[in-house]
Order: sequence, then structure tokens, then C-alpha cells
Amino acid sequence: MAKGDSAGQVHFPPGPQGPTDTFGIVSATQCVYYGEEITLVFDDSGFLAYGPLGDFTPNFPMGYFPKGKETSPCKATNHDADVVMCFFDLQTFQMSVVTLQIRASCPGQKPKKKPKKR
Repeated sequence: MAKGDSAGQVHFPPGPQGPTDTFGIVSATQCVYYGEEITLVFDDSGFLAYGPLGDFTPNFPMGYFPKGKETSPCKATNHDADVVMCFFDLQTFQMSVVTLQIRASCPGQKPKKKPKKR
């Protein structure tokens, strides 16, 4: 999971710093439930790009984000998908790759309870 994750947030850069590959790229994976609203939080300034498009409604914006910026919430689709988000941190000059796995249930996490109908 990424740094400081509370429900519905993904932080860039992710932390605590995960393993790096031979090129120094930090990798992290986070599971997201079907229909969950996610907000991206930028703890450093940098550039974000991701793919594929269409697995969140609306799509997240891409491009430059200043430190402290948060996106509006975007809702995950109701089908399994892996969305790969690449963030280039302008403070550390390091690349982070965060894979958001959209799933009906997430390993090691309690399933979300549906609200009771009245």
C-alpha cells in the first residue's frame, strides 16, 4: 500500500519507500474495491501518467501536479482491472509505479459492508 493510505486515497510518491528495481524505480500495489471512490494526493510536485483509461469515472487527470494538490474523487468500475500509474517526483527525481488493482474483494482486507436498506 502507499504512504498514509486511508480509505479512498492514493499518495504520490508512495511510501514507505518500497523495493526499487535496477533502475531505481519504486513499485507499489494497492487494491481498490468495485465502486470505491479514490482521490490522488500529491505529497511532492511531479508528473503523473497512467493507463489504461476508462477504469475510473471520470478518468483521473494527467500531467503536472504541485505538492499538496488532491484530485477530485473518481469511482472505480465494477470489473477487475489493473491500472498502472507512473509518477515522476520532481523533488527526488525518482520514478514511482503504483498499480491499482480493482477487485470485488482484496486479499488481506475485510470486505466493505453494504449499507442496510431501510
